[in-house]
Amino acid sequence: MKKYKNKNLLKAQNKKNINQKPKSKINSDNKNLKKEKKVEKSKNIEVINLINTVKSQYILKKIFSCLKENTILTLIVHNKKYQNLFGFDINNYKKLSRKYRIIEKNGICKEYTLNTNILIFEGEFKNGKKNGKAKEFETFDCKVSFEGTYLNGKRHGKGKEYEFGDLTFEGSFLNGKRHGKGKKYNFGRLSLEGEFSNGYLIEGKRYDNKGNLEFVLERNGKGIEFYDDGNIKYEGKYLNEKKNGKVKYYNTNGKLELEGEYKDDVLNGKVKEYDENGKLEFEGEYNNGKKWKGKENSQIFQGEYLNGKKWNGKGREYKSVHVGPGCTDFVRLISFEGDYINGKRKGKGEIYDRESRKLVLKEIDEENDIKTGNENN
Repeated sequence: MKKYKNKNLLKAQNKKNINQKPKSKINSDNKNLKKEKKVEKSKNIEVINLINTVKSQYILKKIFSCLKENTILTLIVHNKKYQNLFGFDINNYKKLSRKYRIIEKNGICKEYTLNTNILIFEGEFKNGKKNGKAKEFETFDCKVSFEGTYLNGKRHGKGKEYEFGDLTFEGSFLNGKRHGKGKKYNFGRLSLEGEFSNGYLIEGKRYDNKGNLEFVLERNGKGIEFYDDGNIKYEGKYLNEKKNGKVKYYNTNGKLELEGEYKDDVLNGKVKEYDENGKLEFEGEYNNGKKWKGKENSQIFQGEYLNGKKWNGKGREYKSVHVGPGCTDFVRLISFEGDYINGKRKGKGEIYDRESRKLVLKEIDEENDIKTGNENN
């Protein structure tokens, strides 16, 4: 009887051992669960590297279950082993995700847009990166937007850029940016040719729609712009294709119109402005393209500026008025003369209508929209 009980106990113990997982197995499952949570949390798009390290079919399928439509999934499509592990059809996945990238370890890649499933890239890959000849396509008309070569995932070497099917640039690229000799086109016409560095023009010529020379940039950064008749319009320093430093502008008669300082294509610093006869109209400083402080004696305003506003004290403003009905000629007439406080008309002043009739104000407060005339007015 005791022996029989021992046999029953042995069977029960064996059954318990069968149902109980080894500690090594538990540790393995815990590790897999951690990897699963990490994948679901980060929505990792570098699936190729993950495939090479994770061998669990359960976790690989979980990767697919957490993917959303806006996730780019990278697939090695010619590896039957991984396809069998996933147990899915590539064409079916394409319909579900609406965006995917097919990569061979060394071969052709095609990339499609999200939702609309339009081809946007086709080219050669090596070691998981774009390497070799490639074409990129516009999403709105499916026309070629770039054709050339890639190196380690970036445009490198000779290439051409297009817009609406028209050639806009041809030249050399380095690390994804224009670098070396290049030409830009505008509706089929050559608009610019020169040498680029790190994406910016450092030396070259620009032409207008008629093919006339419009701008010259020297290697030292000096730029010269021309009028249609060949006279100089502008000369000054350029940096990264923007005006930076001291500049001079000339009118069509060749007289100095402006001299001052620019920063990233905006007037910033000391500036002098002249009228068409060479008379000084403004001398002071600009701040981010705005008159900041200084004196003005122009056909628009006479007075002082401080902190970007017409200064406290006397000032005078002018306006342009047609000479007569149906006439395109203008004359400048005084529109206001009086006091300013912090850039606003305030105090006493005189306002003139288009016939130069004067309205004398005993009180004006532009900020609070108050205008009170004398009894005689």
